[in-house]
Amino acid sequence: DLPEADRRREYIARLLVAVDRQDRLVENLLTLSHPTPDAWQQVSIHALLDDVLAMLPPDLRLKRTGDADGALPPVWGDPIRLGEVFTNLIQNALDAAPASGTVEVRVEGADQDAVRVLVRNTGPGIPAEMQERIFQPFFTTKAGGTGLGLPIARQIVALMGGRLWVESELG
Repeated sequence: DLPEADRRREYIARLLVAVDRQDRLVENLLTLSHPTPDAWQQVSIHALLDDVLAMLPPDLRLKRTGDADGALPPVWGDPIRLGEVFTNLIQNALDAAPASGTVEVRVEGADQDAVRVLVRNTGPGIPAEMQERIFQPFFTTKAGGTGLGLPIARQIVALMGGRLWVESELG
C-alpha cells in the first residue's frame, strides 16, 4: 500500500528477495538431508520433460531432440523429484551457455530397461579438475549459487537407481 515514490518499497523488495533466497536454501538443505523420494510410480520421461520445459521461460537456445515418438519405457521413480533434477540440469546448462549458444535436451533408450537424458550446452566447458567437485555440497561457481543443486540432483537420481555424471571439455 506504499506509494511508488516511497523508499521503503525498495527496502521491502530487497527483503523479499533475501527471504526467498533463504527459503530456497532451507528447502535444499532439507532435501539434501532427507532425499528419499516420496511417491514412486511409473514416469514417462517425455511427459515429464514436456512439463519441465513448459514451466521454464521460453528460450530460443533450448532444443529438444531424441526419441520423438515416445516409444521409450517409463522409468520408476518420483516425478516431482525427477522434475527437480531436470529443471536444475536444464537451468544450469542455460546459465552456462552464451547468448548465441545452444542447450540440447536429448532423450534416448539406453537399453531395454533404461532411459538416458542428456543435457548438453555450448558453454565454455568445465575444467577436468572441477568435474567431480561440482557434485560436492556447497561448491559453486555462480555468484548467487548455493552449491546444492547438483549434489541434490545426483543424490535423487542415485536413489532411483540411475546415474548422473558430467562429461566436458574446455571450449
